[in-house]
Amino acid sequence: ESIGLIDEIGLWVFQEVCKRVVDWSRKGLPFGRISFNLSQRQLMEPNLAVMFLTLLEGTGAMDFAEHIECEITESLIIKQLDIALESINRLKETGMTLAIDDFGTGHSSLINLKRFPLDRLKIDREFVRDIGRDRHDEGIINATLALAQGFQLEVIAEGVENELQRAFLKEIGCHEIQGFLMSPPLPVDE
Repeated sequence: ESIGLIDEIGLWVFQEVCKRVVDWSRKGLPFGRISFNLSQRQLMEPNLAVMFLTLLEGTGAMDFAEHIECEITESLIIKQLDIALESINRLKETGMTLAIDDFGTGHSSLINLKRFPLDRLKIDREFVRDIGRDRHDEGIINATLALAQGFQLEVIAEGVENELQRAFLKEIGCHEIQGFLMSPPLPVDE
C-alpha cells in the first residue's frame, strides 16, 4: 500500500473474485459469498465504483453480485468521509453486500453504522480468542451482537478455532462463524 501497488493488486483481487463467483454460480456450486477487503487507499479513490462496475460487467459478475461481499475496516471510513460514503453507496447499489471488518478494534464510531448501507459486522478474532477465559471479551461480543441487532445487521465472528467458542457464539445468537474450526484456507479446486 505504501508504494502504490495496492491499486493494481486490489483490482486484480476483485477481478479474480468476480471470475470465481461467475464460474461457481454457473456450475451451481453452493458457496454463499466471497469476501474481499478494500484498503484505505482504494476506498479514497474517487473512481473506485466506476472501476468495480466495469469489472462486474466485464466478467459477467453483475448477475451474481449478491455473492460478493466488500469488507471495510472501520478505521478506513474515518478519513475522507465524503469520498468513502459515495464509493460505498455506489458499490451497494450493485447488489454486493458490505461488511465492517474487525469491528471494535479501530476507531469505533456508531455514526458509521447509521451512515453507511451495511449488511454485516465482523467481530475480530481478538475478542473470540479468549472466550471462556475472559468475561470482558465475552461482554464485548454480547454488546456487539446487541448493537448489530438494533441496526438489523448480521454478525460474523472471526477466528473460531474450538468448540467452546462455537458453542458460546451459537448460544448468544451469532449469525455466522469463520475460522479453522470450520476449515483452514483451501486451494480453489477444493
